[in-house]
Amino acid sequence: MKDVLLMKDLDQIKCISQAYRINILEAFEDQAATAKMISERLGEPHAKINYHLKEMLKHGILNLVEEVVKLGIVEKYYLPVAKQFVVDSNTLKISDDAVHESINQYRLMIFDTTATAFYEAIEDKSVSHQIKLNMLHDMHLTMDEIKEMQDEIDSVYKKYEELSEVKRENTSRYVVSHMILPY
Repeated sequence: MKDVLLMKDLDQIKCISQAYRINILEAFEDQAATAKMISERLGEPHAKINYHLKEMLKHGILNLVEEVVKLGIVEKYYLPVAKQFVVDSNTLKISDDAVHESINQYRLMIFDTTATAFYEAIEDKSVSHQIKLNMLHDMHLTMDEIKEMQDEIDSVYKKYEELSEVKRENTSRYVVSHMILPY
């Protein structure tokens, strides 16, 4: 499994731009799994999970890593091709409405995931004190300065992603996000 898949293909972006499919990817927990295993983890119908797995396989989001025959039934084990999926909007023509819509759908899915994690943390009063929010507004920056800021943020993310690659004691799972938006 690669660390990052840089998605340049519109069909790939469309395929992964559904929160439901992101939930499926997260259910793998960095281990190969069958449709049945994922359906049990998510409490979802096997047929529904199987459909989405086949779509993600078709678009290069998943790999088929093993087929095991048990009692005459073929169990297919899948694994995400990467730990993280990133849209390479530089290679796509943003003027194309379909591309623009797909990228926005992907961004909206990320925002929804962040919002869900935020509200769940607020409801769980034992962790609400750990939420750290910063918002800087009215920053006047050039596109080069935005790119420089993004590169610095990416390097910080990379440092902590490397730490979280190994399961360690006394760690908890967090959603970490940032947004740079025109205002």
